[in-house]
Amino acid sequence: MAEPQTPQTVHALERGLSLLAAINEFSPASLSMLVDATGLPKATIVRLLHTLRAAGYVERAENKGYRLLPRVRDLFSSIDRES
Repeated sequence: MAEPQTPQTVHALERGLSLLAAINEFSPASLSMLVDATGLPKATIVRLLHTLRAAGYVERAENKGYRLLPRVRDLFSSIDRES
């Protein structure tokens, strides 16, 4: 009997989550900090930041860094209710 195949992961999602984690760690985080922290190419980070900004999860801070917006909390708010 053949073993079931392991589902493949979505690399773009993994990159986006890695970027969110780095922004959370260094907030506000400069573009160069995000490149160093994630190991992702600068062009990839810029595209991901554009997507996250458009979706309301990230904003550019006044000091030209990036920070998370309160909408990120919505992603784990049900966890708090279950505790």
